[in-house]
Amino acid sequence: MIPPNLLKRLLGNEEFEKWKSLTLQKTPELMSDVVYCPRCETPCIEDEDQDAQCSKCFFSFCTLCRKKCHVGIMCLTPEMKLSILQARQSSTQMKDKQRQCEQEMIHELLSVREIVRDAKQWPSCKMAISKTEGCNKMVCQNCGKYFCYRCNKVIDGYDHFRGGACELFPQEEIRNWEERMNHRQVLD
Repeated sequence: MIPPNLLKRLLGNEEFEKWKSLTLQKTPELMSDVVYCPRCETPCIEDEDQDAQCSKCFFSFCTLCRKKCHVGIMCLTPEMKLSILQARQSSTQMKDKQRQCEQEMIHELLSVREIVRDAKQWPSCKMAISKTEGCNKMVCQNCGKYFCYRCNKVIDGYDHFRGGACELFPQEEIRNWEERMNHRQVLD
């Protein structure tokens, strides 16, 4: 990155102004939080609630449904967002950067849908987790707390599994392990 004051000395005033103008035109396209006003197509900054306000026409709008801002009311379910975003991909009026940004949102929604399908949330920090094998005592790499994968309760140690309500290992996993061990013993 060349500092602008050095670039100005190297290019001269006229070329520097041309560079500055081109940079200002391209900058919004490089930003992932830039959306375009549905009324006047002015670049706007999207906030964390998927809302934006146009600096030219002052229209406040939801960046998902492109309608008037509806603060405090959830716009769409993730499935509805996905459907709308996918349908808008074929729009010829959408700018390339907006299309790319919405394509990234589609990928994120599809990824979250896959994660949520067979995942649980950690009781203390709400981190998503999916168990592939092993015991039901889980430790979170994010918050360091333990919980029982079977009943979703925060636990301290192994005492939780002594009461009989939850088992440390699922019976199916124990049977699979025994079959593998018995098979190995027959081979030896």
